[in-house]
Amino acid sequence: MKILRTYIKENIGILSLGALFLTLNTFATLAIPFQISNIINLGIMKKDIDMVYSTSIKMVIILIVGTATGIIANHFVALFATNFTKKNRKLLIRNLESLTVDQVNDFGVASLVTRMGNDNNNAQRLIVAFFQMILPSPIMAVISIFMTIKLSPTLALIPLFTILVFALAIVLTLFKSLPYILKVQKKLDRMTLVLRERFIGAKIIRAFDNSKKERDKFNDVAQEYTDNYIIINKKFALLSPMAFALMSIVITLIIFFGAMKVLNNTLEIGSITAIVEYSLTTIAALIMSSMVLVQMPKAVVSIERIEEVLNVTSEIKDKEELKDNSYYEDILKQNPISLTFDNVCFRYKGAEKQILKNISFSVKAGERFAIVGATGSGKSTIAKVLLRLNDIESGRILINGVDALDLPLNCLRNQISYTPQKAYIFSGKIKDNFRFTNKNMTDEEMIKIAKIAQSYDFIDSLPDKFDSFVAQGGINFSGGQKQRLSIARALSKDANIYLFDDSFSALDYATDAKLRKELKTFLKDKITIIIAQRLNTIADADKIIVLKDSEITGMGTHQELLESNQEYIELAKSQGILE
Repeated sequence: MKILRTYIKENIGILSLGALFLTLNTFATLAIPFQISNIINLGIMKKDIDMVYSTSIKMVIILIVGTATGIIANHFVALFATNFTKKNRKLLIRNLESLTVDQVNDFGVASLVTRMGNDNNNAQRLIVAFFQMILPSPIMAVISIFMTIKLSPTLALIPLFTILVFALAIVLTLFKSLPYILKVQKKLDRMTLVLRERFIGAKIIRAFDNSKKERDKFNDVAQEYTDNYIIINKKFALLSPMAFALMSIVITLIIFFGAMKVLNNTLEIGSITAIVEYSLTTIAALIMSSMVLVQMPKAVVSIERIEEVLNVTSEIKDKEELKDNSYYEDILKQNPISLTFDNVCFRYKGAEKQILKNISFSVKAGERFAIVGATGSGKSTIAKVLLRLNDIESGRILINGVDALDLPLNCLRNQISYTPQKAYIFSGKIKDNFRFTNKNMTDEEMIKIAKIAQSYDFIDSLPDKFDSFVAQGGINFSGGQKQRLSIARALSKDANIYLFDDSFSALDYATDAKLRKELKTFLKDKITIIIAQRLNTIADADKIIVLKDSEITGMGTHQELLESNQEYIELAKSQGILE
């Protein structure tokens, strides 16, 4: 609850105003029974019509004041609550953007979606419900008991005892329900995960005719979530009938003993009406509180789950006391760009085996550099450590002689344009993806890049051209189209190093050849690194390294490796290049 305490300190003014107007609203609500008592005792019983008129006017004024203060209180409470969740979402996004892929995966996408959406909404509802329904209850109870004591100390014992009994029932019910309430969010995480898998894997599920199994799987998870809530509702189900029963008992006792006092001339009739009103108002407020209290533990857990993400610090950080980006950018611009891996070693967190062992190579501006190897040899890992998505275990990665660890992260990544192994297109419009890292890109520049990436023809065939809609993940495009759009997005960025991680795999050979020809001209002054499985894709590279078991086993041109490197020869044979 640290984030809530901090937020309260930062916004104590808004909170105080909300609490003040809420208290005024409560006083106004409880002033009505007192005025009704005066009308009966001083107006009706004494047949004083002027008293009835004047008190009625007072009641109208109190009603107006109560309504106004209630509206103002709700405004400040809503402002406080919505700003709290807005701030949390910003903090979550900012922190998640800084975390490594492994750290994000530790939470899981489904859980993060729940924390960002449902948990934040729970926190907002908690704040609103606390100030609108829970906080007024004890204020009402104290004022009602005080006013009742003022009218009749003896009769005050009836509502006092009733309030204590009902409060005890609420506490016991909450205590018994707590273990089930705390499970709600975890079960929701699980249900979200299963739903997400079902939606993303819809094609595979249908292809394998596995719909019934997946449907049963979701039904089981949903049933667990439902059963847990049913248990909670059953435990709280007794509170409402109990409250209504207590209300009936309170009214009966107050009227009975109050009548005795009236007959003995120790209490006025109007006072009985006021005491009944005070008691009913207080118990009604407690009923509302009991209905909301069931959400409180869940909301507290939700806030703690948000804090859990915010408390994680990134494993990838800038060094302390780094200078402004402009200082490093000037150094990187002094000479044509160069990239050096110097005995780089790396292993994934928790792994015993290194995935990169003493990797060393150099590339300079204008060179086309390629990396090949079998699955699991460490090809894509080279891309990750270059981008500092993971930090290396030992060795150095130098850009123009500057260690990558000595560069600010955003400066380092500004030097690199990356096309991932799995093409991912963002929802929106095609042109939004082109302008992902180049907001000022003109239409002419987009057309030029599209032609280089071999995507112009299919974009031009669409009814809305570059304004065509892109569904989430680009699911309304084929694999080859998504890959070309992904390449176009990378080419739209002005960088010094262009990194293609098996980005041509979905292209046919003719398109692949045209694309490589265009890239050779377009990136003639840049470093081009291509990670690939198909040797045809990298045959014209200036330098190729071959990875096997996390180590470099060969380096040279396509022809040199065909003559000297056994792993490369085996790859060529498997792809029909050699017999």
